[in-house]
Amino acid sequence: LNGTNPEQFYPMDVSDFKKELNLEGKFVLLCLSRLVHRKGVDLVMQSVQQLKKEMPNLYLLVVGDGPSAKSLKELSAELELNEYARFVGKVKHEMLNSYYNVSDVFCLPARAVYPDVEGFGIVFLEANAAGKPVIGSATGGIPSAVVDGETGFLIPENDIDALSDKIRILYKNAELCTQLGQH
Repeated sequence: LNGTNPEQFYPMDVSDFKKELNLEGKFVLLCLSRLVHRKGVDLVMQSVQQLKKEMPNLYLLVVGDGPSAKSLKELSAELELNEYARFVGKVKHEMLNSYYNVSDVFCLPARAVYPDVEGFGIVFLEANAAGKPVIGSATGGIPSAVVDGETGFLIPENDIDALSDKIRILYKNAELCTQLGQH
C-alpha cells in the first residue's frame, strides 16, 4: 500500500519561504524529481514557454538533480525562460514539504522510455498531502496515484497542448486548485 507520512507532508504557511525565494505574486509550477528525460520536465518547460505571454506571473521551480540537468538548463535558455524558471538542485528531504507548499500546482508529465516507465509516483501523493493539485501523464503507475478530475489531471503522454490547457484551467480557477488539492 502506498501513502505519505502526514507528519512530513501537510499544508503549511510558507509565506516567508515564498518571500525568500522571491516568488510572491507568482503562480508556481513545481517539478520535483530526478532530472532524467523520462520525467518530462522538458514538456513543462515548453508549456511555460507557450503560456508565459498569457500568464506573465507563471513560474517554474525545478527541484532535483540528475543526468539531464545540463540539457534542461540549456533548453531553459533556448526557450528564454530565465525570468520564468529556476533550477534549485537537490534539496534536503526535510525541505520537500516547503517546496510542495510554495507551489500552486505540481507537474510531472512523465513518459515511458521502454523498458523504463514511471512507477507509482509517490510525489503526486506528497503534493496532494500538502494540499496541491497535480498534473501527470496517463502512463506507468501515475494513474494509480492521480484521480483525474478529483486530485488533479491526467494528460496524454507527450502532449504539451493538453498540459498547457490543464495549467491554464488551474491558473484561472483558484477555487478548483484548492478543491483538487484538498481531495
